[in-house]
Amino acid sequence: MANSVLDHTGDITVHYINVVSLATGNNLDVSDQVVAVEVFEDIFTPFRTVTVVLKESIDLLNMLPFIGEEMVNLKIETPTSDAPLEGSFYVFRVSDRIQMKDKEVAYSLKCISYEWLADINTKLSKTFKGKCSDIAKEIIGDGLATKRDIRVTETLNQTAFTGNFWSPVKALTHLAKIAVGENDSPTF
Repeated sequence: MANSVLDHTGDITVHYINVVSLATGNNLDVSDQVVAVEVFEDIFTPFRTVTVVLKESIDLLNMLPFIGEEMVNLKIETPTSDAPLEGSFYVFRVSDRIQMKDKEVAYSLKCISYEWLADINTKLSKTFKGKCSDIAKEIIGDGLATKRDIRVTETLNQTAFTGNFWSPVKALTHLAKIAVGENDSPTF
């Protein structure tokens, strides 16, 4: 359990960080090689991104090997957090590789939340009718198939539209633009 005082900027407790190759099934705990973890999430970006900076001398890049089918499973928390950040993230890039010593290298694993894979691989091709909030719940449940807790505010208005091979995020963005909330506000 993390302490409740933030001693230094960037303090985190790493419970585990595993890199899993979906192609080979290799699963490696890289917690001891982690130098830094950066989590980025904002209200205008539909997916969380994570950067894990590793410093290692075990040739991890060739052990898995990294071929574009890797996931990072992690559980981390800051000393003042109520709950840890836990999840699976798809590795979409290995970057910033630096040779440190003779056999030691440092590099960054750029990762994005699993829902991104669902979004780029799902195309909605049907007509939606009903309250904007009900349609949003349907798209989140069926299109993104997320395991995260999602809260959708009830809307007053109804709509009908055809998702002409739209991604789930494009359909949700469309709904957010036209939805009217309970306080009669036309913005979400």
